[in-house]
Amino acid sequence: LLGRDKQVEALTSDADTVLMLAGRGFGKGWTGAHWLLDRIERGHRATAIVAETAADVRDDVVEPAEKGSGVVEFATNRELEPNFKRSESRIEYKAPHGAARSQTYSGDAGGEDLRGFSGSVAWIDELAKMRYARSVWEQINLTLREASGDLSSQLLVTTTPRPTPLIRELVEDPQVHVISGSSWENRANLDDRFARRLEKLEGTRLGRQEVAAEVLTGSGDLWDYDDITRAANRHDLPDFQRVCIGLDPSISNSTQEGTDEAGIVVAGLGTDGVAYVLADLSGDYTVDEWGAVTTAAYAGDPSLAREYLQGTVRDEVGRAISQEYPWRRADVIHAEINQGGALVTQNIQSFGSHAAVNATHTTQSKRVRAEPVHHLYQREAPGGGAMVQHVGALSDLEDQLTSFQQDGDSPDRADALCYAVQELLLGDVSALSSDHVIPTD
Repeated sequence: LLGRDKQVEALTSDADTVLMLAGRGFGKGWTGAHWLLDRIERGHRATAIVAETAADVRDDVVEPAEKGSGVVEFATNRELEPNFKRSESRIEYKAPHGAARSQTYSGDAGGEDLRGFSGSVAWIDELAKMRYARSVWEQINLTLREASGDLSSQLLVTTTPRPTPLIRELVEDPQVHVISGSSWENRANLDDRFARRLEKLEGTRLGRQEVAAEVLTGSGDLWDYDDITRAANRHDLPDFQRVCIGLDPSISNSTQEGTDEAGIVVAGLGTDGVAYVLADLSGDYTVDEWGAVTTAAYAGDPSLAREYLQGTVRDEVGRAISQEYPWRRADVIHAEINQGGALVTQNIQSFGSHAAVNATHTTQSKRVRAEPVHHLYQREAPGGGAMVQHVGALSDLEDQLTSFQQDGDSPDRADALCYAVQELLLGDVSALSSDHVIPTD
């Protein structure tokens, strides 16, 4: 195989845990697929593949549309005669030593379905982005309990880094073989348009993470990762008194490079007085698309957006509305109307919804708007824990929060979060001043 040095380093590692932290476009998928197939050719029979969602497993890892990628194509090239049984989420191979298989799993199931797997090799793709990464990590380590002859069990993690506690633990673990690589190491195989997007990230915190693959330290002007509390158990949340959708709309119908995202964040106020951040449905949407996604989430079923849009939806929309969403319908939409005016209400109503919409015309700086919400992340609720808690990891939203800069671009997801939390816990914030302090009594 003609892999680059760091890819070959992963393929030949004998460590029981290999962590490849690499930038976007580095070739993590190529490395992971060949690492897995190498182990199958060596004699491992029962293997597992875990990616962020079921769609990611199918379309990014197993059978991507792009030629020259994916486990099935690489296995075919190796004459392993792969048979991908989609309905059973399994790839079967005819290996030199006999039959072998790779069972596929979705990280958004929280690792629960991994309880039924027992094998000797596993590949986790994009662990740092998984909403329930800690649970997936704990479960996969309990499944690798079958040695294959003289072969010991092995686990590979390929991911773009995020400074979460789990990733920091793995980086600091002397028994984990850590390999880091920049996106630019694979420049010869990167599309020019993609390369231009990477260039625009140079010199930013996001670029250091997504391109240079740094596990960042420090934080933005307000949040750092230690401020973000996760709800202890997503299956044991209290009933919600209110559910609010925070909306920071985009006014452009362009989804091209450089346009603003529409921020759509769902939060619920529990009977325990805690605001739980339930979902981030944000994306690069047209006006109709963010209207459809918001209206569908208000109805309690984001997948309805497909029906509202009356046809095939773009991948950006499909990814958002296919995520697990067990939450009830919302009570209110809290939206910014600085640019759109009546657009938000008109757009929601165009899909036949009579949703309650509370509007905010912002006049303060984004820091003044965000500070009261940040204070709530640091304040203890009456029953313990923070006043604002995330249900699982919301990676893109959390990247914006921890990269929040007073003088930077407007953070669409973070703004939407602030509107939702303000609606649930702070009421009318139009008169907040820069020295606003949340009362403690």
